[in-house]
Amino acid sequence: MRSWDLGNLLGFLINPSGINYARLRIWYGQVANDLPPSAKVIDLYKENGIKRIRIFDPNPKTPQAVRGSNIELLVCVSNGDIENLANNAAAATDWVQRKIKAYFPDVRFQYIAIENEIKLNDAIALYVLPVMLFYTNVLT
Repeated sequence: MRSWDLGNLLGFLINPSGINYARLRIWYGQVANDLPPSAKVIDLYKENGIKRIRIFDPNPKTPQAVRGSNIELLVCVSNGDIENLANNAAAATDWVQRKIKAYFPDVRFQYIAIENEIKLNDAIALYVLPVMLFYTNVLT
């Protein structure tokens, strides 16, 4: 039996064929030792024609390196931030200001993901929809 997380379920509801189009994007994780600087990684992506990147921690170095490149970003809200952002509108607004608006329009943000492999029975799952709705209102 397949283990379904919230992202898979939402993806399946939107795309019932089950094809995961997010796999066509490069995932840029930054939790490790001895990683090259973001600017070098982004230069490597540019050299190889990579146009879409998913970043899990929108620290300032990555969007700064992507500025003006036409690389599209899918930015993830860290799972550890979701409950606070769902319960604190000021924190959620500040997150959008610091992580998105500070770089727009020089950085092309394609999506904001409000979860990363959260299971339906995880305690944090109930906070995903409120954050999604808040960001929908703030960004439109």
